[in-house]
Amino acid sequence: MREAIQRFMQESQEAKQQPFADNAFGVFVREDIPVALYETGLVDQQKYLIKASVGAGNWAVVPWICVFDRSITTTATKGVYIVYLLSKDSKRLYLTFNQGCTEISNTHSKRETIKIMHDRAIEIRQNVPDHGFIADCNIDLGDHLTSLGDYYQEGTIFYKEYIIDNIPSEEVLRDDLSRMMQIYVDYVESLNRSDFFGDYDSWTILNKDTAIKHCDKSFFDYNGSGVPKGICWFFGAENLELGQVKSLQFNYQGNTYSGNVRNESSDRRRVRIFWNTELGNQLKPHQTQNGVTATFHRIAENIFEIQMAGDETKMKTAEKLNTIRSYIAGKGFSYEGQLIENFYLSLKSKPFVILAGTSGTGKTRLVRLFSEAIGAKYHQVAVRPDWSDSTDLFGHTDLNGTFVPGCVLNFLAAAQHDPDHPYILCLDEMNLARVEYYLSDFLSVIETREFSGEKIHTDPLVPMSIYGIDEAARKKYGEIPFPENLYVVGTVNMDETTFPFSRKVLDRANTIEFNYVKLTPDFSGTVKSNPLSEKNDFLKTEYLLLAQCPEEEQEVIQSFCYQLEKLNRVLQTANAHVGYRVRDEICFYLLNNRIAKLLSDDDAMDYEIMQKILPRIQGSGASVKDMLCKLFKEILAGDYDRQAGDAAGMEKKLNGNENIRYRHSAEKVMFMVRRFEEDGFTSYWL
Repeated sequence: MREAIQRFMQESQEAKQQPFADNAFGVFVREDIPVALYETGLVDQQKYLIKASVGAGNWAVVPWICVFDRSITTTATKGVYIVYLLSKDSKRLYLTFNQGCTEISNTHSKRETIKIMHDRAIEIRQNVPDHGFIADCNIDLGDHLTSLGDYYQEGTIFYKEYIIDNIPSEEVLRDDLSRMMQIYVDYVESLNRSDFFGDYDSWTILNKDTAIKHCDKSFFDYNGSGVPKGICWFFGAENLELGQVKSLQFNYQGNTYSGNVRNESSDRRRVRIFWNTELGNQLKPHQTQNGVTATFHRIAENIFEIQMAGDETKMKTAEKLNTIRSYIAGKGFSYEGQLIENFYLSLKSKPFVILAGTSGTGKTRLVRLFSEAIGAKYHQVAVRPDWSDSTDLFGHTDLNGTFVPGCVLNFLAAAQHDPDHPYILCLDEMNLARVEYYLSDFLSVIETREFSGEKIHTDPLVPMSIYGIDEAARKKYGEIPFPENLYVVGTVNMDETTFPFSRKVLDRANTIEFNYVKLTPDFSGTVKSNPLSEKNDFLKTEYLLLAQCPEEEQEVIQSFCYQLEKLNRVLQTANAHVGYRVRDEICFYLLNNRIAKLLSDDDAMDYEIMQKILPRIQGSGASVKDMLCKLFKEILAGDYDRQAGDAAGMEKKLNGNENIRYRHSAEKVMFMVRRFEEDGFTSYWL
């Protein structure tokens, strides 16, 4: 077996330089390698089929060797199977447990196909032990692959990597194949469980809470659908007697509709779900689309959120944020002006946000309710004053060498294995300890984010070395990068019990200030909205570099940078100017805003000056005050009367003029100047 694997890796590149037809290497792969694997005695030829391919008519970018359970599939285009995948440069071979993609990709876009494959992989990992293999899809088959090559990578469920210069022994290779075969056996056994995913007629069960219906004409004509016997459990109908009806609730685009599931045959072969005419009228516009699907997502017992294919783009970001605002208001909390839009844009632009302000103004509650409103996973951690490094967050080894996980490690691991859903981590009162100390790893790794295809990769946030000699922890957690679906929000109070922030922290975050408090409750009948069920795309950034921004927006970006250049020249007079990181993140915020059409350009720039520029300014030197006055005059609001003093003149200017370009920032600068005049020192913080 080792000899066959070694030849497969070593001769592939040279063979690709030769004609494809009748090539000896191709014959070896197709004919000799399957024989070598059968001869190990690990693969029963009656039960399993082994196929190998270097291409069909032309050399494949990613040659493969597959092991198919004949009862599941005999082709790489569908089903689940074992496959050895050789990287584009032939330097890495991956033994993987993988899944076919062709049938899915024929009816879905590439992005939708990858999402479906990710969901299936997550469900399999939850139901099948990994037997010591890596449980993610982070294999590297090379750059600039075909779509099929990308699908091989994204569809990976479990894997092990072999390097051409360090191919394991015959014993290790056989042991690996044996353990992977056991995974296949466990998977097939799991298919007999009624709550496992799969395709049933026109339905696809992705996991225990999500089903996709491939809609036909009757779906729209009769406001309902038949449910195959094998999945009647999904709608709670597995125990319904003949003629028995059970009530259901369906939520669609923020509204609630009644429905039911009924059993129309003694053997439950005719189970049907129905919804009321009002919902049917809302769904009918999709009838004109080809290949339309309806996703049913269980959000509580007998309550399902329906999402039609295309609803993600049909419901604009502004509409979603209005739904979020209504949901939060329905919980008894109201926030000033455009705070919800600002919070969303801040998260979208950089997954690190600081909420600052007076104690009790609803900072932590905003994070929790926003998470609930979009259907995100939420975890809150109370920061302790004695934290001095990252061990309390990620973990440490005790005196016996046993790894003790930190308070966020399991949340990070869950986020890593569920990349389609947003995970929001709230560090409550984060500056009770020095942020630069306990969050230093995070502050460093967040700057290593880069796109690889559509995925964001980073350096390790939790390296393998943290587990010491604890093999069980290494196997359970593994190396964890900064997950692309993780969003960290810190809440802070600035008083004598807390620590100030360094520019290292402030440069990496949007700092949103909370001072608005409405003590009078509103009983005027707030319209309550149901929570959304958003995927990670709702918050995931589209840009990590200015070069990744759309060409049609380059002129707009240039205008943004011109404004920032003017502002930076003023800041430079007090050595408070910003660098490329701050420039880029402000541009991302402004660009995300233009695309979503949430705020005016001036309002968006106003928020960013407040959140990225002013928090960095403090000091007692005359140059600080001079710079603030110049900032007010030349950038924020225009000239003012200085006869009664700078702060008084600024206040008069603001009170008597509705046309202040950057009002929030101008008001903050006025406050900072007044504090300088009274105390001889100023700072952004109260």
